[in-house]
Amino acid sequence: MAVEDDPFMALRIQLHLLPCPTCGSHALVPMLHCDYYPDGCLWMVRCDACQAQYHLDVETGPSG
Repeated sequence: MAVEDDPFMALRIQLHLLPCPTCGSHALVPMLHCDYYPDGCLWMVRCDACQAQYHLDVETGPSG
């Protein structure tokens, strides 16, 4: 399976471009896809550096 075909891996790669809103490190990793969100693009992400957790809307970025 190509990376482009795996949404989890594609998101994981893209998250390394975003800094953590809490500590500023580039260590965000996806944890869980939240299916209850109407358009299906909300994820739970965690910072491996400071362990902060966020909801991530793929269109707007992380929010605490």
